[in-house]
Amino acid sequence: MIKNFIMLLLIVLFSSTLTPQVEIINSPADIPKQSSLFSSSVIQNVPSPAIEIHSNAEFIAKANSEGWTGNGTASNPYIIDGLDIVSETWYGINIWNVDLHFQISNCFLKNMGQSLILSNVAHCKLINNTVVNSYWGIWVSHSYNINITNNTIMNGGNAVYFRGSFNCTISHNTIFNNSVVGIWLEESNKTVITSNSVSNNCQSGRGGGHSGSRRDGGIKLSGSCNISLIDNFVHENFYGGINTGGSFHISYINNTIFDNTDHGIYLGYLNQNTFTHNIVSNNTGVGISFYHSYNNSLFNNLIINNSEGGIGFSESWNNTLSANNLTRNGLIIDGEAFETYSQNGFEDNFVNGKPLIFWEGIRGGSILTDAGQIILINVTGVEITGQNISFASCGLLVAFCKELNIHDNTFTNNSNYGIALFRSSNNIIQANNLMGKGIAFYGEKIEDWLQSSIVDNLINGRPLIYWQNTIGGTIPPNAEQIILVNVSDAEITGQIITYTSYGLIAAFCKELNIHNNVFNYNKFTGISLLDSSNVTLENNEICKNIGYGVWIDNSAEVDLIDLAFMNNSDGIWLNNSFNIFFTNITVMNNNNEGMEIQNSCNITINNSIVSKNNIKLNLCNYSLIIDTYVNNSDLSISESWNNTFSNNIISFSRIDLRRSCCNIFTANLITNNTYTGIGLVFSHNNVFTNNSIINNDEGGIYLDDSRNNTLISNTIASNNGVGIEIGQYYPWYPDEPSSSNFIINNIISNNQKQGIAISDYAFNNIISWNSFVGNNPGSTYQARDSSLGQSISNNFNHNYWDDWVDPDVNADGIVDKPYILAGSARNQDNYPLVKPFFTEEHALLPPTIISPNGREILENMITITWIPSHDTHFHSIKYSIYYSSDAGTTWTMLEEDIVGTEYVWDIRTFPSSSFYMIKVIAFCSEGLNATDISDELFSIVSYTENPTIPSTSKPATGPSSLLMMTLFVIYSGLRRKKSRKLIKLSRYQKSDSNKIG
Repeated sequence: MIKNFIMLLLIVLFSSTLTPQVEIINSPADIPKQSSLFSSSVIQNVPSPAIEIHSNAEFIAKANSEGWTGNGTASNPYIIDGLDIVSETWYGINIWNVDLHFQISNCFLKNMGQSLILSNVAHCKLINNTVVNSYWGIWVSHSYNINITNNTIMNGGNAVYFRGSFNCTISHNTIFNNSVVGIWLEESNKTVITSNSVSNNCQSGRGGGHSGSRRDGGIKLSGSCNISLIDNFVHENFYGGINTGGSFHISYINNTIFDNTDHGIYLGYLNQNTFTHNIVSNNTGVGISFYHSYNNSLFNNLIINNSEGGIGFSESWNNTLSANNLTRNGLIIDGEAFETYSQNGFEDNFVNGKPLIFWEGIRGGSILTDAGQIILINVTGVEITGQNISFASCGLLVAFCKELNIHDNTFTNNSNYGIALFRSSNNIIQANNLMGKGIAFYGEKIEDWLQSSIVDNLINGRPLIYWQNTIGGTIPPNAEQIILVNVSDAEITGQIITYTSYGLIAAFCKELNIHNNVFNYNKFTGISLLDSSNVTLENNEICKNIGYGVWIDNSAEVDLIDLAFMNNSDGIWLNNSFNIFFTNITVMNNNNEGMEIQNSCNITINNSIVSKNNIKLNLCNYSLIIDTYVNNSDLSISESWNNTFSNNIISFSRIDLRRSCCNIFTANLITNNTYTGIGLVFSHNNVFTNNSIINNDEGGIYLDDSRNNTLISNTIASNNGVGIEIGQYYPWYPDEPSSSNFIINNIISNNQKQGIAISDYAFNNIISWNSFVGNNPGSTYQARDSSLGQSISNNFNHNYWDDWVDPDVNADGIVDKPYILAGSARNQDNYPLVKPFFTEEHALLPPTIISPNGREILENMITITWIPSHDTHFHSIKYSIYYSSDAGTTWTMLEEDIVGTEYVWDIRTFPSSSFYMIKVIAFCSEGLNATDISDELFSIVSYTENPTIPSTSKPATGPSSLLMMTLFVIYSGLRRKKSRKLIKLSRYQKSDSNKIG
């Protein structure tokens, strides 16, 4: 009865002109859900085959053969009726290049990639069809005069999709339980979307495992114009009700949008849109949210009880609001520049039945009206007193203001802040009583934070502590919010701060000791550190904050020790900071990201636990993640370089490395992940050594469009997919193939598919001295090379294949027949080993000379390059270089104790000859050595005058020889090595023939 009364009240209110006398209403309840709103019966007909038509002529022939009625004119269209198509193929009805008038009605389609496809089609009606469990339900491309009416599309992926189409109508359809978008218009125009029920879309895990993502939702418009959305019911969709981007001239009229997760309507980069007579209620984000949008008009809308605010403008300007009623939420404006706060007009809007006060550019005066919300932009010398503001988004919003006198007001249960000041200074805030939320400051300069006076304010009955320009001291006990500006050498201890906007804000501070406190249940952050340094956070509990547990921005020398971040929206956010140390922290069960680090360097995470929330890292330099347990939490690393990940356990998680280089991963266990254990995309010069990558549901490690990565001495075993997969899956980036990766001395065993698989534009990868055991059971091959398009192939040599161990007639340790790989590249390992090479014995793999390696004709100055040696016990390695001018009879040293893999050789004074060779000897710190010699002779010709001389500087030494492997290796021009390589190593091989399990 109560719900019916509320709905009736809404209809009565909305049927007439809105007035200030508005009741506080919680919900437009009893709106019909899913298919109960519009009737479209689930049809069951006689089974029919799929239909594919590509022209008018084909359509007419098919109509004649099938007995379809009509002749294709407007007055007598062809009728395709009553078909039942259930298929595991890609499409059900596929019609292209047809401009005849036709109708598809009363059909049932199920289990397809695309059920109904119309491309370059005109004059079609889809009426009363049912589409179930198809990734693309109705797919319309570059068509016009398409009418989609009274259909049911459910349990699929994208329900209705239009691209490049116009003059269409989508009406009275029931669209629900789809995993991605309910209705999606892309680059389309002059279309009416009316009287549809769109609910429960963008649901993860539906539609064959596909799931939606942010900015999908119930209805999505992208790059479209002249669209009308009228009388639609959009409810209970994940990631928002309606999401619109890059579009203009969109009309939103009389829609009801409620109970969606995230925003009701989100609009990004829009202009010249109108919103009138819409009801937007009970969404978990902002009711109507604008981002980088301008010249939009909102008139006579009812915005009710949205969790993050009623109407929000972010980086948006010149919008007009008039005669809107906001109930239990209000208006939000934010942006960096002044112009983003400037709007065209705010007239006759009401918040909780009281006027919304919007002043801009005013000098002097007092706000005397009993306001529902107050917003002041570029205002000076104004008094705000005696107000009682509750249940708005923010009671008082101040931007670019100064010399305000804010005193003796009451701000109660406002959803975001009681008072918020952006780039505003020299204000008096005194004797205000705030309940539920506190005060927030924003600004990039210290001047934005300094106020004339903030005293005697209470939050939830306890004091707001504001210190500025203070040295030394301990914060008094029993605070409900703490704001510190330009404070040093202060202690914060024993505080229990809950249910405010920001628990502790420290801006432009140093030498703070924050320990043994509780920061729980706060709206935005438990602790915020801005432009601060030398801060210690120790033994604090930071849990159940609606926003972030800790927010650190533009700060340095911060120690976070013995902290618990649990059940926040996001655990830790760190940006543009350095020398940050996390020790013994627990990050668990945060709803979004457990830890997100952006544009920061020298970050150390040590001896910590991250569980059931993801990690996103963007690390600039020299960060270290060690001895940390990551469980049920994907580790995403993007645009990061020169970092080390060591001795971590990554369980039921995965490592996703994107556009990152020169990182080291060593001695990690990556196991039991639902995807591939480690994925590299556009990532180069990374080193993976001594890791165990086992029991992952898809594969061990894949490299997409990634090059010059080194995988040495890893165990990649018992994964359900391919052990190592290399491919170039983004062919529109021809300059970034998966090439020159160095894969050596790994144990690759018992993977359910191939031990290694190479495809697409992946070439010049080195795969040597690995042990392949028991991969791809039931098949006759353990490796596949289907690379294409390159004259330089992938180099397989000296690997052990447990299904290819004899014959070895000459007993040189090499099987007498090459190991043939599957795949179109027709590649093979010419020197398969009889016995595996084990890493537990101390051995030194030889270097491999790249250039000069034989048959070159050289003059002036050259660079000698080689693939590095590898010490199985990871000792440091140095190199000596010799040359011979008599085909190897005698040798002369060029240089010794080289660190790196190249040497610049000035040959201008050497006599011309065709009998030169190069020898590179690697020495480990324990005395082992290994040698390589040029495969064939090369020539030096007489000196040329005025040569171009390259730099003679040697490669810089670094802290890790493993990292140096990737920095200086150049694989181009590599030739296969002779079998003498194995003879050099034979004394280090195990004598037993047991296979690796």
